[in-house]
Amino acid sequence: MRKFYKSLFVLIWVGFSWGIAIDQNDKQDSLNQNIQNEEKTINHLSFSSSSKNGVLLGIEFNGGFGEINQSGSMSFIDPTPHQAFRNSKKFAFDGGIKIGYQHYFSLGLGIRIGGYIGVGNPLGEKLSFSMLHQMIDFESLYLPIKTGVDFEGLWDFWEEGNHTLSLSFGVGYRFSYYKNLKSSVNDYFWEINFSDLMIHEIYPQVGLSYYYGHHQIGLSYKFGDLLSFKSSNKMAEIIQKDSFEDLKRGEIWTHFIQSNYFSISYSYRF
Repeated sequence: MRKFYKSLFVLIWVGFSWGIAIDQNDKQDSLNQNIQNEEKTINHLSFSSSSKNGVLLGIEFNGGFGEINQSGSMSFIDPTPHQAFRNSKKFAFDGGIKIGYQHYFSLGLGIRIGGYIGVGNPLGEKLSFSMLHQMIDFESLYLPIKTGVDFEGLWDFWEEGNHTLSLSFGVGYRFSYYKNLKSSVNDYFWEINFSDLMIHEIYPQVGLSYYYGHHQIGLSYKFGDLLSFKSSNKMAEIIQKDSFEDLKRGEIWTHFIQSNYFSISYSYRF
């Protein structure tokens, strides 16, 4: 009977030791597999990050609203000057070429710097005075020419194969030059010449980008009215044409204010 119990104990001990050995081997295999997976992930991230570095060349379109403010005074026979004011919001659109450079470090984090130059849709305004039972209209038309730079931090929060989604946060600077194209008045006896205008903007921005291989599409929102500056306030003299000499009869002041706007872009990464 003792021999039977002794043999049973030996069998139980051998089975228990064998089970522990198998369990340890399984744990070691699982650990090795995890290490290999982590190495593959690190290598993939390193390759993926470096593959997204390069020079960017593409196009950009911006759309939002700009505010045009005009005020003026004008006199003729009556010594008391006539006043006129007009504030209006205009849809402002511009498009152009962008070029930049993008660099990733690791774990989907990177930076991007880019430059832009473009032309916008003409913006016009009309300021009217009531003089001697007649409306005298002074019209102006401006062509926006824009250039600037953007600095962005990048975070790729999703990636699957050649597809990547990235968030961007940054700051930009934009210089807008408004070239005067038209200065007119609806009365032959009056004349005016509007001046060119300029705006400087410093704005924060947030955006979302989609990558597919070397192709990148971006959508961003630029807070143009937070740190923007009004355009230089330019005066245009109102001149009355006379047979003997031209007489100054008043002036009109004009300036622009840029508001927030959306930006959409496409770039190819070299």
